[in-house]
Amino acid sequence: MVFVRVHVMKDKLNSEQKRELGDKLIAAVAEVERLRNTARHQQTSWVQYFEFDPDNWYNPHSLGDPSAQWQIDVIAPQKLLPTPEETKLVLEKVTAAVRSVSGEGLLPARGPWVHVYVIPDLGWGMDGRIPNWDGWRAYFEADTQEEVDRALATVFGKDEKPIAATACPETWMGTSFSSAGHHRRRLAGPGTRPRPGAAHGHPVRRRPT
Repeated sequence: MVFVRVHVMKDKLNSEQKRELGDKLIAAVAEVERLRNTARHQQTSWVQYFEFDPDNWYNPHSLGDPSAQWQIDVIAPQKLLPTPEETKLVLEKVTAAVRSVSGEGLLPARGPWVHVYVIPDLGWGMDGRIPNWDGWRAYFEADTQEEVDRALATVFGKDEKPIAATACPETWMGTSFSSAGHHRRRLAGPGTRPRPGAAHGHPVRRRPT
């Protein structure tokens, strides 16, 4: 699972260059995350291109070619980039991937800017659940259909707890939003009972007996 956002000047990359750079960025990040870059892995990887008109990328004192400015954002879960050394390696490999497509001479002396955003363990949701990374690794590495089925059973198995049950030590009454954007009511945990106003996130505790 690779998520990269590329900010670049409009018309700087043609369609073939975008495909080439996208493939290289996915391979570079997957290598550091120790994910096997199979076709199944590529199904869960995105590279998004944001193209700017020069008027929308203001820089009062540009270096080098002002039309060759780049900003690359890499978003990764902490489980896959657990140490600063791995984060630094992502910076190096992503920079090399960009330069391999753009060429050394097109970039300003300070570029490309590469930002790595590491998301805390409980801050990365998929389909309303915290991903089981061991299961996903097995899915990406599977060679047979039996291995695929076993890996998916781990990822989507009944034992996997939804975000509402894992993100907080106590379950609360209130409204949450799923990844699809639909709101739903969270259930009260043991020892709570609903009352008027409780839907604002303030459970009412029963007195101990």
